[in-house]
Amino acid sequence: MLLILVRRILFTSVDVLAAAVPLVPVMIVLNFIRFRNGRRTAAYILFGLYLAAVAALVGLPSVVYVRFGPNLNLVPFRDLAADLGNCCMNMALFVPLGIFLPCLWRKYRSLGATAFHGLCLSLTIEVMQIFVSRASDVNDLIFNTAGTAVGCFLGKWLVKTLRISGRTDRDLPWVYGAVFGVMFFLQPFVSNFFWDFLLEQGIF
Repeated sequence: MLLILVRRILFTSVDVLAAAVPLVPVMIVLNFIRFRNGRRTAAYILFGLYLAAVAALVGLPSVVYVRFGPNLNLVPFRDLAADLGNCCMNMALFVPLGIFLPCLWRKYRSLGATAFHGLCLSLTIEVMQIFVSRASDVNDLIFNTAGTAVGCFLGKWLVKTLRISGRTDRDLPWVYGAVFGVMFFLQPFVSNFFWDFLLEQGIF
């Protein structure tokens, strides 16, 4: 189990690095034309790399891979005992979302707004997974939203402790657009290049 977890972390790290290659320049360009704040853009890059890691872990469609194959569970808590470990991992995966949101944008210093954002993002992911033949599960919605809410408490504590000012959320759609644009159109090609290189070197 530990070996599987380590391998998954390593594989995800490669995929996130592949996302960073195009994402960082895109965010720097956005800083000049939209954000106009170097420190905030650096925080957006960290948030963007987190979102790239989520996308790599959950599996989303890309320009090189789309396969329609619905596999739905719409019954809350069905088979929860058998899938509890995966549900807890999903919950942990969304805790950083709940931390980032209130630290970066004042709107999300409300628990309700942050949890709803986590629900909407999770729902978007579950719908998109239909197009890569992965399971879409209502339990994921529940635990992802719960993870976001837990993260919100931590984020609000950081805001208070570090006296983070935050700003309005008008930059948020740009950050999401940059991340998911990169993950859909560019990251698969960079990732394939990295994996070909690593395999040729016998690293994996």
